[in-house]
Amino acid sequence: MNRKRKPNPYPNEQPTDLTFWFRDGSCVGCDARLKANTRVSVGRTDSKRALGFVVRRGEASLDFVLDKDQVAELATYLKHVALKLLRSPLGRKQGGLSLVAMHTPKRLLFMELEAAAQKAHPEYHEVDLGDGCFEVKGPEGEALVAWFKKNRPKEAARIERAFTKKLWAG
Repeated sequence: MNRKRKPNPYPNEQPTDLTFWFRDGSCVGCDARLKANTRVSVGRTDSKRALGFVVRRGEASLDFVLDKDQVAELATYLKHVALKLLRSPLGRKQGGLSLVAMHTPKRLLFMELEAAAQKAHPEYHEVDLGDGCFEVKGPEGEALVAWFKKNRPKEAARIERAFTKKLWAG
């Protein structure tokens, strides 16, 4: 990131920049609000049986893995214990892609409706441009979902009911 970040006022706490790996070459970063000298990369290991972490500070690095049970316990701890006890962070919030925003119930429902609308709309199709790039023909986003709700209200309502039921089931 090119913007200037403030130094850490708490010398015993080391801010850390994060990188989440989804697959080879596909990652999302979440940098600390304060200046960080440490970077943690998180992603599935080659065996696909563990979540791997690489902690780097300068040239030094430390690698470790957590199995599926440990990841579930860590996720529950972070969501239901640690997150509630933390105060607001120092510094300005970064812009850009947010995994939290992408996984809100409202956004997840929209994505389900959009996927169904893409299959149902007679003019919607993707043209492969090569190198993993696609061009979309037909309506997209909110216009596509609005079309789906107007022209297929029963199917849209069924998707919304199933989503709500799944959401309440946990």
